[in-house]
Amino acid sequence: MKKDISKIPHGVYCYDENGACPYWDMEPNKPKQENGYCHFLEMGDWESDELSLLWDSCKECGENDL
Repeated sequence: MKKDISKIPHGVYCYDENGACPYWDMEPNKPKQENGYCHFLEMGDWESDELSLLWDSCKECGENDL
């Protein structure tokens, strides 16, 4: 998938009034609260050394935050 920043929703979540971010995903084989995945960052909750809330649709990429 070609990375297009314009498709990332505005705000701090991986969704907005237009729907979910096309880069946001869930990994069904990972435990709950560790199963969020961002195809834009190519990173999942379980791969972060810091607290990651991708599973809860909280944006980690920092794109279009405002």
